[in-house]
Amino acid sequence: MAVARRNRSLVGYGLDNALQGLSPLPIVSQRNPTVNDSAEIGTVWINSSNNDYFILTSVYAGSANWASQGSSIGIFTQLSVDSSDQIDLVTTAGVTISAAAADGISFTNGTQSVKILVGTGSPSGSVSAPHGSLFFNVAGSATNNRMYINTNGTTGWTAVITAS
Repeated sequence: MAVARRNRSLVGYGLDNALQGLSPLPIVSQRNPTVNDSAEIGTVWINSSNNDYFILTSVYAGSANWASQGSSIGIFTQLSVDSSDQIDLVTTAGVTISAAAADGISFTNGTQSVKILVGTGSPSGSVSAPHGSLFFNVAGSATNNRMYINTNGTTGWTAVITAS
């Protein structure tokens, strides 16, 4: 037996408009949403296991963009700081910041920037970075090959002598 299903619009009655659109009902789940979890723009996703919630802000090329609104763990593609110009990271387990090996982690004040890069071997002649950037050689075993500082804004690096 076939079952017919009617799609109902979420509408409410108002004074100026007989049928006003209402926000979509929230999705309650035991996990965070992924790019594959699509819904109506403006839908709220609640992760009841950690009291975090997200709002669907866009769907582009089939990928849903859920903006984290809670204070729990989240994966962010961008972090903006308000007028206090301060980011407080409070943890008992440490903080890990990951980046593609070639890109490193950039720090900028809007006009000047430096990078922190990690790799093996000497970066001289092969790794380009802004002047003053640091490169950590995780395979370095001597006091003169563990860390390098960029001296010319391109591929020029000088070893920083470290303690043994």
